[in-house]
Amino acid sequence: MDNKENLITEPTNRLALRKRTTFSDKMEITSQTERIVVTPFEKNKILRMYPVAKRILEGEMVHPLMAIVYPSYVCNHNCQGCSYEELNRKENVFLDPKNFVKLLKNLRSLEVKSIELSGGGEPTLHPQFCELVRRAANERIELGLLTNGSLLSGRIADVVVDHFTYIRVSIDAGDIRVYNQIHRPPETYGFETILNNLEEVISKKIKKNSKLTIGAKVLVCQTNMNFIEDIINLTKDIGCDYVQFKPMRNAEDSLFPEQVAGVDDLIKTLQEKYYPFSVCGGAKGSKTSLKCWLSPIHILVDPLGDVYPCSHYQYRRESTRIGNLFEQSLEKIWFASRHQEVIRNLKVEECNLYDCRWHYYNEIMWQVIKENKMHLDFI
Repeated sequence: MDNKENLITEPTNRLALRKRTTFSDKMEITSQTERIVVTPFEKNKILRMYPVAKRILEGEMVHPLMAIVYPSYVCNHNCQGCSYEELNRKENVFLDPKNFVKLLKNLRSLEVKSIELSGGGEPTLHPQFCELVRRAANERIELGLLTNGSLLSGRIADVVVDHFTYIRVSIDAGDIRVYNQIHRPPETYGFETILNNLEEVISKKIKKNSKLTIGAKVLVCQTNMNFIEDIINLTKDIGCDYVQFKPMRNAEDSLFPEQVAGVDDLIKTLQEKYYPFSVCGGAKGSKTSLKCWLSPIHILVDPLGDVYPCSHYQYRRESTRIGNLFEQSLEKIWFASRHQEVIRNLKVEECNLYDCRWHYYNEIMWQVIKENKMHLDFI
């Protein structure tokens, strides 16, 4: 058996592989191994935004790279710790398809390259979900989807496989009992439905030779902390490309501080055990001492047309609302003084209530640009 075969049959012995693999062998590493080297959650990918970040630090308002769009404030689950529960109850609204067309036109004028559909509510509940997706795809905008997976079948499954770069489905459990405790879904949209839908999407992905990346998302909490390995096995066996763990924050079921380190260590151990299957994230929440300054790299628009600097606006809508897309053009909203005012007034202590990837992004780009710690002029 040659070295290339060893790479496939013995993926867990990483140190041994490094010792016996030649340079030419490394050039032939399988795509499965390559996916482990670089994952969608590689935080240092923010470095590609170096020129843009530098302009922001110099006081310029830049065009956003991506948009997060909430098609609805409607959901068919009643999850523990949901930060949109009050908005779903009060607003209970879908994004008007005509306004979505207007939004697409505005996003194109801002040179936005990608849209992540999430919520808010459950995006696939939108009555015209498939039409919204096709319109965005026709504009050559890349698409991502965060979903509970309850409607990922039939036409929706087809349109997802055909047009999305990635989807991430909230699993949160390895069996129906734990799942029901966390998601509290109606029977029609319960655990078995989600698993059947995932199998359908994965089957259609294979049949159509789609490049869609299918991931599972898990909010780690007291209810599921003892079932981490069960969840990994489930998502791996069903055919997901990865499973991502994040801590549930600001909820009764959140981990106690004394539980976090142990659960996080367990996840790290299981990352090695299940290699090359991608087990990402952990149980530790993020915090920062630096005020958020990189938010202009992305934009968030909710079903009402309100524009915010990020997705953690729920409890501070008035102070973080930049403007309304249905009242004026997105370009006017984006480059108005109100946007700069919102950024200046962001409070570190409020941002630290949430687990946010931008904590790291702000810190690393500050060190790279202001402190020159990466010595970018050297290779």
